[in-house]
Amino acid sequence: MNYRSRIIEICARLERRKLVSGTDGNISHRADDNSMYVTATGTNKGYLTEEQILLQSFDGKILEGNLRSTREAGFHTRIYKERPDINAVIHTHPPYATAFACCGQVLPTNILTEVSAVLGKMAFAPYAPPGSAELVASLDGLLEGCNIIFLSNHGIIVMGETLEIAYNHMDALENAAKTIVMARSMGGVQVIPDL
Repeated sequence: MNYRSRIIEICARLERRKLVSGTDGNISHRADDNSMYVTATGTNKGYLTEEQILLQSFDGKILEGNLRSTREAGFHTRIYKERPDINAVIHTHPPYATAFACCGQVLPTNILTEVSAVLGKMAFAPYAPPGSAELVASLDGLLEGCNIIFLSNHGIIVMGETLEIAYNHMDALENAAKTIVMARSMGGVQVIPDL
């Protein structure tokens, strides 16, 4: 499979759905047990070319491509090393979900049934500067059984067995976040009763 073309397709969808803005974010796909395809730094995700997707080893060496890798390749690598079931990682800054991250929250599970049923376990990582070793370390203890991570004052990481699954979860996450924000603005949000 041509993973570069799949990344381009998924990034175009993210841009159309306003789940990524300009050159924000980074997307990757596992190539094998020691490398990944990953978007180069400073690339507009809605208009990617295959040359803007690098093949990079997990030790940071660029195997194919002439551009500079994203400074956040470290957390992609960590996810692939710790989660052999994960083949795709999407990191963007969708506005409604990121607003929750800026407030130190993940989505509540007692307002929309879809949050628990579709999105599953979510985690919150404390603030660390983008691209830093501290950001990679902020994932300590969060990856097991969790495919969505809210990065404090930063954005969202979604991971999946495929790019399609990761994209669908990012889209569903942002839709749920927007719905919850709108419901709260109307006042009197009803919570799902304990069964």
